[in-house]
Amino acid sequence: MAAKARRLGVSESQLRTRLHRWLSFEPPARWLLIEPDPELRRLVIYEMESELALPVAGCSLDECANPAILDRALPCVLPSKAANVRRLLPAGTELTVLEIHPVAPSFRRISPAICPSTPKSWSASPRAGATFSASREPC
Repeated sequence: MAAKARRLGVSESQLRTRLHRWLSFEPPARWLLIEPDPELRRLVIYEMESELALPVAGCSLDECANPAILDRALPCVLPSKAANVRRLLPAGTELTVLEIHPVAPSFRRISPAICPSTPKSWSASPRAGATFSASREPC
């Protein structure tokens, strides 16, 4: 990398400054699910933790603008809340919107016996960039 930067005409001091800056960044410590409903938040956190390497924490909409909560966190949200959460987050904060996938038709046939009046299924799978994917459909 340094040799390529030198070939491109980057001075030694610029290279040192940029490397020092890059090395000073602390990696993310956790995912932060921003969800106003405490029960749904707990369920999604449970599913995310089973599929992701980093720990998962959660907070409400009121808490998500607090810089201390966002420190070293990867904020994420369910699609239906994304617009509201974006308005609440500090400018420039990246937000991962979780992908929702429909429940498989084969599962729908057996789900009434499993859950007659609650959400049918949540399933998680890591994607590029360690995003999370969830599935939910009302019974």
